[in-house]
Parts: sequence; C-alpha cells; structure tokens
Amino acid sequence: MPENTQIGGLIKPFLAWMGYGSSISSGSPLKEETVISFERTATIVSTAAGTAVALVKDAEVPVGFVPYVTGFIVSVNGGTAWSGGSFTTLALQDSNGSPVSFASIAAAALTGNSSIFPHTSNVTLGAAYRLQSGGTAGKGVQVKGDANAGAGSDAVVTVRGYYRRVMSPA
Repeated sequence: MPENTQIGGLIKPFLAWMGYGSSISSGSPLKEETVISFERTATIVSTAAGTAVALVKDAEVPVGFVPYVTGFIVSVNGGTAWSGGSFTTLALQDSNGSPVSFASIAAAALTGNSSIFPHTSNVTLGAAYRLQSGGTAGKGVQVKGDANAGAGSDAVVTVRGYYRRVMSPA
C-alpha cells in the first residue's frame, strides 16, 4: 500500500498544518497523545459564592496537561433565586491566578429550581469553551462568583471535560 493513503493521503499535510511539518518523515513516529477525562460535581452556596469551589483540584492535574470543558449543568437546588449582595455572575473557570473563563452565568439565570446549560439564556461562553482552546496548563477547574449573593438556594454544578497533553514529535 502506498504511504499515507489513509484519509485520501492527507496525513502528512494535516500534520504539517498542525506544526509538525519539519519533523515528519517516513517512519518518524509521534508521541502518543494522552487524554484524561473527568466529570465532577460540587455545590456552591450563594452567600459564599465569592469563594472558589474546586471541581478538579490542581493537585489532580498532571504537569503540562491543559483542561478542556466540554459540558456543564448548574442546578439551583431550591426555590430561592440568587440575588442581593454585590453578586452579578457565576464563573466556570480554571484555577489560575488570572483565570481562563469557560463560561459566565448571569444572576438572572440563577432562578429558583432552574437548570442552566451551555446554551441557556444569560450564559456567556468563553473562548476556552466555545473554541475549545482550553485553560491554563497544570491548573484545575473551579466555580466562583464575582461576589457573595445576599440570598439563593445552593447551586449544584456538574462539569465534564478532559485534560490533554499536546502531541509533540518523538
């Protein structure tokens, strides 16, 4: 069989486009890409929303791995909407000092007994989610409000995604 006939002979051009062109030659293997998936659930209390709640802790993330969030659900577990205080948004973000945002949920979405999904009204998707550019290498995933709310039923947050180490030439 001729070299690179799979997928219409596009393997080398694709790898070159991905930045591996100078290292691709016949018999030049690539390192195996490693992906670690996760699904985590945590509860955030409205009156303490300004304090981050870890969904994936930094210590759980292998060095050099980047978080990618592929889905989330936020459920207000009771009849009281999030309101009052200085609270305006709830962020799903990485745990870096200058966090990368996966999504931002406005207070208007956090009504009593509501379920919020990525395409719910009052949800703004960050590029890390929307374009799947990922967060900061070696950092966890957390949920955190911009401030504490004056009232609101607890919110149960479930996040799904994966950590990936970028493929590099062997």
